[in-house]
Amino acid sequence: YGVDIGIDRNEHYDRSAGATYIKSKISAIGDLSHTFGFEEVNAGGKVITTPGVHISGNEHGLNYNYEEIFNIIKTGSLFIHSADFKGAFFDAPINIARSKLARFNFAPDEGANFILKDTQSSAYVINGFYVEKPSDLDRVANGIAE
Repeated sequence: YGVDIGIDRNEHYDRSAGATYIKSKISAIGDLSHTFGFEEVNAGGKVITTPGVHISGNEHGLNYNYEEIFNIIKTGSLFIHSADFKGAFFDAPINIARSKLARFNFAPDEGANFILKDTQSSAYVINGFYVEKPSDLDRVANGIAE
C-alpha cells in the first residue's frame, strides 16, 4: 500500500571540523495529506528497498568524483565503507558506513537513506535528499557517517 514519508533535514555544527552539516531523519510515515513539505516528490508505485555498503578496497581512499559516486549509488549502495573515518559527516553526496553492513530501519527518528524502485527505474534518498540522476547529486548537502 502507498504511504507518505516525512523527512526532516536538520542543520548541525561540528566544532572539530568548524563546519555545519545536514543530518536528516524520517519524521513520519503514513497519511500526511494534511501537511505540506518544503520539497514534495511523487514516488507513487515505487517500493522501498534497503541500501547497501560499497566496499572499495581503498583503491581511491575516499576521493571519488560525482560520476564514480553515482555509479556506486546505482549499484544500490548509499554508503561507502570506511572503518577509520572519524567525522560526523562526509563532504560528498554519499554516506560513510563504519561497518560493512548498512544499519537500516525504516521508521520515524531513523536516518533518511533508502532506495525507491519500480520495474523501470530507481530513485535514491541520500541523507534526506531525493536523487534520480547524476545532476541531482549537486542538491545533496553532504553524507553522514554512522
